[in-house]
Amino acid sequence: EKVFKEAGISDALSPRFLELEKERLERLFIDWAALEAQRGPFRVKHVEMEESITVEGLTIRGRIDRVDETADGEEVIIDYKSGLADRYDWLTSRPREPQLLVYSLSGRFDTISFARLVPGDCRFIGVSRAQGVLPSVKSLDKDSRFKEKAENRDWDSLMEFWKATVSSLAREFLSGWAPVDPNPELK
Repeated sequence: EKVFKEAGISDALSPRFLELEKERLERLFIDWAALEAQRGPFRVKHVEMEESITVEGLTIRGRIDRVDETADGEEVIIDYKSGLADRYDWLTSRPREPQLLVYSLSGRFDTISFARLVPGDCRFIGVSRAQGVLPSVKSLDKDSRFKEKAENRDWDSLMEFWKATVSSLAREFLSGWAPVDPNPELK
């Protein structure tokens, strides 16, 4: 109730619609809390953290949805998604969603993950340096399918690949190169 009041929801929406939306969100929050409860000890370090990263002379400003810190001091970057989230997109030369790759350039994150917030299908979708950081997110070494698609790179090599990918996109953008160029790697 408080969130809806603070959000300034339009009076034009019907009371019944608002009630249904409150019920939907309540179920979603309960599902998400159950998933978070499966994790080991952690603290939410930042929410909506502003970040500015310069790549090839291009300054990219954004907001990281959430950064957590585990009891072992590992940093986890989380990007909330209410729709599809494809971590294999990160392994293409022209990722559709490079946001987490850009943020990973800081080198301080040990786990990179989407947080899929879909009723009945809440889950983390990502990759980690270590095993057991997030439910259903395997370490790169234990995730044979992802590692194979990542051409058997180790963590540091994966970070270098992402840096090269983002750098290439930044150079193209700065040079004004913008032909129609769909990513053939996506299916």
